[in-house]
Amino acid sequence: MKIFKKSILIFTFLFLILSFLFSFSFAEASNYPLTIIDDTGSAITIPEEPQRIISTAPSNTEILFALGLKDKIVGITNYCNFPEETKNIEKIGEISPLNLEKIVSLKPDFILAYAGFQLKEIPRLRELGLKAIIIEPLTLKETLKSIKMVATVCGIPEKGNALMEDLLQRINKIKTKVSNIAITERPNIFIGGIYEAIWT
Repeated sequence: MKIFKKSILIFTFLFLILSFLFSFSFAEASNYPLTIIDDTGSAITIPEEPQRIISTAPSNTEILFALGLKDKIVGITNYCNFPEETKNIEKIGEISPLNLEKIVSLKPDFILAYAGFQLKEIPRLRELGLKAIIIEPLTLKETLKSIKMVATVCGIPEKGNALMEDLLQRINKIKTKVSNIAITERPNIFIGGIYEAIWT
């Protein structure tokens, strides 16, 4: 009888431990609904893991591709032409003004938008019931933050961390290579744009 009671106690203890571990693992795997604060300070709640994403800027599209999310992108702008696979993704038109009718028709789970030209158009998107997440990285640090945000929203934080680490390693390699070159010997670089105004 004592052996039987002892076995019952051990079984109960193991059952409780396994139940705890299972519930913990499930909680870790399902972090939705998820609320994030975008670069405009707006709180956006994502109810479940996104399956359909629209990008309204080339830089946003490249972030999505770098995170391995190309199969979830359902719409991009006419200017999103890198990487090569973007040619197979449906186009929503210009960066600004946004084609709201086209965007709505694609039924995105969220829109990864750019603050610059599109800031005044975002309220209208939200009035239509669409989730618009705005990123506007102006520095390397902010770019890494944007990558982390997008990865978190899409349920792949580990891929975001891996991409950030890879980028930092590549940057550090470049810093090491140029550290022994005098500033006066370093080349001046001009980066042009596609607009009439000269930006650099």
